Amino acid sequence: MRVGIVVNPDAGLGGRLGFKGSDGRADEARAAGAQDRSGPRMQQCIDKLSQLLDSSLNRQGKEIEFICWSGRMGSSWMGQTAVTIIGESPQSTSAQDTALLVKQLIDSEVDLILYAGGDGTT
Repeated sequence: MRVGIVVNPDAGLGGRLGFKGSDGRADEARAAGAQDRSGPRMQQCIDKLSQLLDSSLNRQGKEIEFICWSGRMGSSWMGQTAVTIIGESPQSTSAQDTALLVKQLIDSEVDLILYAGGDGTT
């Protein structure tokens, strides 16, 4: 199974600071002490999925190929999990980057896309 990974690394940064969204304010939020939220959530998802694949629940012995961009929109959150890199995350990300990554994943014929991010990016 081929699984595409999409992370909006700036999603949720402004919430605890009362920014009412982090669009265009990610640097400001980080400077004020905001911590990444969507990336660690993707990491938790991948960890749980890996545990399931290694368990007796994986009766058919399914294996997953993870496909993503390098950097904060993908591979930075994958830990020791092997990935296939199809591009590179820009330093500063936007909704257009998310759309481009999703298009590239679809063109790569992934079976599933796992997404971690906010409500304003898609």
